Amino acid sequence: MKVNIILILCFFTITSFAQSKFADGFSRGYKKGYCYGQGVNCIEPISPIPPIQELVRA
Repeated sequence: MKVNIILILCFFTITSFAQSKFADGFSRGYKKGYCYGQGVNCIEPISPIPPIQELVRA
């Protein structure tokens, strides 16, 4: 029983950290793409909610 709880806890922590890194990169990329070629005076918009990553099942 303890092993199952530990495995489930590890799975959720790993997926939550992976999604946060993806969300950060998505936000930075959206802002860079929006301001591309507009010069210094570009005001970066608030990025939309990033898509949810699909879990890869083998």
